Amino acid sequence: MGNILERMVKEARLANGGRQLPYPQDIKLRLNEGETCRVSLAWWEKDGDGFPAFDKAPRFIACGRHYIPPEADPNNRGGYVLCTRGTTNCPWCEMKDETARVSRQAIATLVAVWPTDKNGNLDVDAFRQQECDIIPWVMAGNVVSGLRMQDREWPLSKYDLMLSCDNAQFQRVSTRPGKENLFRKLLDKAREPIDVGDPAVHSRVSGWVSSLLTRVDTLAPMLTEVLAAEDLSQKEAEVAAKVSFLDPVSR
Repeated sequence: MGNILERMVKEARLANGGRQLPYPQDIKLRLNEGETCRVSLAWWEKDGDGFPAFDKAPRFIACGRHYIPPEADPNNRGGYVLCTRGTTNCPWCEMKDETARVSRQAIATLVAVWPTDKNGNLDVDAFRQQECDIIPWVMAGNVVSGLRMQDREWPLSKYDLMLSCDNAQFQRVSTRPGKENLFRKLLDKAREPIDVGDPAVHSRVSGWVSSLLTRVDTLAPMLTEVLAAEDLSQKEAEVAAKVSFLDPVSR
């Protein structure tokens, strides 16, 4: 795993003038304009066996945050910082820079991103090679509202999401249901009894599922840091140990 995420991170930094956001804010889903990708929601409550409980609601995390443009940042890189208004006096709300002092809500979850062409068609050969990444998806509140409405008719536990982007700069994404849920399909396959005639298939699927679930468990505690830093003096080394498996991507 890692090819899909690595491409998205590189493209995000190119679009940001080659600047890196405070680590790990670059580690997130990013689409190009006119591109469609296929994802499965991957962050759920767990059942007694440690598998996602698809009879529960998918999990999300939210916060208010400020975007500090590079010219308003002493480190000249910019990034997102947590808005503490409501709990303490928020220094970011008092900044002179008009862009920086505006606070907006952002929401994040984790998705399994499947290998597709730019139109969202599954690359079967890449899928068979287990090319897939678990990636944070940062979105606005209106996207979550749309997902909840879609869930009533097309349950998110049973259908993938097809994400299409019509504005890369602001990551304006629309959603529609996809055919079945590939993440759940793999999980169900891993829980089937072993076929004594071909046990290698079960072993291969189980290994893939285990790696996906491990990555969900590793990334979930990082989602707050992906959304926003407490301040812009944060050093990469402070969080790098938490995501050592992403080192080749983050350099």
